[in-house]
Amino acid sequence: MESQQVGRFLVERGVLTQTQLQQANRRSGLDRRPIWQHAAELNNLTESEVWNQCAAELVRQCPHGNLFRERREDNCMAVLSARDAWENLVLPLRVEDGQMVCATTEETLAQALPLMMRASDLPCRFILVAVHSIEQFIAELYHYEGIEVED
Repeated sequence: MESQQVGRFLVERGVLTQTQLQQANRRSGLDRRPIWQHAAELNNLTESEVWNQCAAELVRQCPHGNLFRERREDNCMAVLSARDAWENLVLPLRVEDGQMVCATTEETLAQALPLMMRASDLPCRFILVAVHSIEQFIAELYHYEGIEVED
């Protein structure tokens, strides 16, 4: 997902007007901050509200997948720590057509969006998978079992 796409999603969801998006674009060009930050300021939104709106729009467009059938490139996992992958239930899978393809769940898409925008230099696109399968893959591929709970 790219910053421009975030702006379009916010307009489609009625969170921003086209005029506000143009203002956010101009401001972003001046100070190099992402468009979504300016959009949030223009509408008094929190970062969480922006990402929840984007996720609500994006979830309708994301394909559903099965991690057992998805092609993986092991080097892509290096963009996230095991802890970030586990806490946000997001798994970088591969680079395809200049985009980082990641798996996440419907429930954690709003968390995965900003995390991957910060972690990867490439635009990201997402595949939605079942919670239990992504937990299994993250635990196995990152050799990570989550946070230990002390008695």
